[in-house]
Amino acid sequence: MIIRSNIHARLRLICPAIMLITIGLGMPAYGQGLRMADPSPDVLIQSIRLAKHPGFTRVVISLNQIAPYLVKPDLKNQQVTLTMINARLSQQVRSRTYNDRYLEKINVSSVEKTVRIRLRLKNRNYRLHHSTNSLLKEIYVDFRPDTRPTALKTKPVQKTSAEAVKKLKPAIKGLSSSRIQERIERANESKQRNGLEDYRKAIKFYQRQDYQDALKAFDQFRETYPKSKFLDEIAFLHAEAEYNIADENPVPNYEKALKAYKFAIRHYPNSKFKDHAQYKMALIFEKLNYTLEAKILYQEGIKNRRSLYTPARKVGLAKMLLNEGKLSESYRAFQRILKKTPDKKEARASVLKIGQKYYEQKNFKKALAIFERGSLQWPESLDDNPQINYQMAEIYFSQKKYPRSRKHYFNLINLSPEADNAHLALNKIGDTYILENKHMAALSVFDQSRKRDPGSAGSQYGRIRMADIGVLNPSLPVRDIIFDVSPYFNPFETYEEVMKEARSDARYATKSPTSSGLPSRPIGMAETVSFIRSS
Repeated sequence: MIIRSNIHARLRLICPAIMLITIGLGMPAYGQGLRMADPSPDVLIQSIRLAKHPGFTRVVISLNQIAPYLVKPDLKNQQVTLTMINARLSQQVRSRTYNDRYLEKINVSSVEKTVRIRLRLKNRNYRLHHSTNSLLKEIYVDFRPDTRPTALKTKPVQKTSAEAVKKLKPAIKGLSSSRIQERIERANESKQRNGLEDYRKAIKFYQRQDYQDALKAFDQFRETYPKSKFLDEIAFLHAEAEYNIADENPVPNYEKALKAYKFAIRHYPNSKFKDHAQYKMALIFEKLNYTLEAKILYQEGIKNRRSLYTPARKVGLAKMLLNEGKLSESYRAFQRILKKTPDKKEARASVLKIGQKYYEQKNFKKALAIFERGSLQWPESLDDNPQINYQMAEIYFSQKKYPRSRKHYFNLINLSPEADNAHLALNKIGDTYILENKHMAALSVFDQSRKRDPGSAGSQYGRIRMADIGVLNPSLPVRDIIFDVSPYFNPFETYEEVMKEARSDARYATKSPTSSGLPSRPIGMAETVSFIRSS
């Protein structure tokens, strides 16, 4: 999206910290700035991306929380370095080269919780602007051509204290020293009227995620500074704090957050934070399953072409289609989103969830098509949802593609060994070996199964299957094997023991061909005993 607005106005977008430092890269490297105050632990740099705008390029650094950083320009080497302590890089953040008119390359490195982001420039004639966005938890670094006169580029700016102003000659054409002093005093009065210092203190509570203290500070600020220019930001951050408090609760109650967002929008309809508040209200309605309200807010927000939340709103609408059971429509919506933003994890996870819905409906063809495509495009997504491996294994098992099914059963066991169906998956692996007449391999697997969670239905099934192998193939060379195979050597005694324990579980059924000596229909353990004894 191209936003054709003045660069200085854009740099003030959604920046509660109200901190903007401009460094002329054509000047000596005296400009360094440490943003905000105390470092926060466990800062995760989630992504670094480029946003090209008319006349300038923006580097967007997304964090899991707002944190301090140091900016240091190095003119000799044509680079700018951002340093963050107590920080780490996500797996997606890597050094990259860009085809950009201003920026050549971004190098990232992390040593002992210190992260350095080096922005390699194509030449020196640029100006740098950097700012923070507390609501979106992002750092913005903008580059644009330095069009200032040469004198401005080479002559350093001399800072003077208010007390020394009277001793100086007029520094501004047409203004005397007394007029300059008057302006300084007026600026100080403005700070006091707007409560700049108290505003910063309140913001600091919010940045440290001390939301209860932040709420108290926001309320006190409203009472003390009823005419402050920061009131709109305070109102929207008040709503954000209420939302974060509710969201951290296992049983969230968003009533206060909704009320605070409505208050902020009603009293400050022209605020730059309005768009964010409308998105968060729609998100709350979606979580509460107020589908109609959420849809209306999402659709209204999408009409705003300059909105930063259009991709997120489209994801919200696609998720609601999924929750309504409109799987085909939801799938197409997510594919459109992934075409524009292929790295969007939420969209990937939702596509795989659609596959799971098809699986639950026993539409295995569509489910497997989605799973296979997802496993090729985003293999790490299956690590986050190991149950998909089990569902893929079950489909391959039903198709008699036993090596493929084993691969995914093993993936489930390795990724989620404590899952409820992990033991079942182990037994299914053994069943595939029996169905392929690989009895030695099956015996080894079922020996592991009977030792796992002794006395459970899964363990009993392992014993039964070892006994089955003893009946089907009693001449296996197992006497020198180190594991205990007594159920194999004493199958009928094993059946009697299991029957006495009176445990049966239909989950451990399998389809076996008649050539194996087992019936060609699903059986449970009790039926296995009965069939073997009668034969």
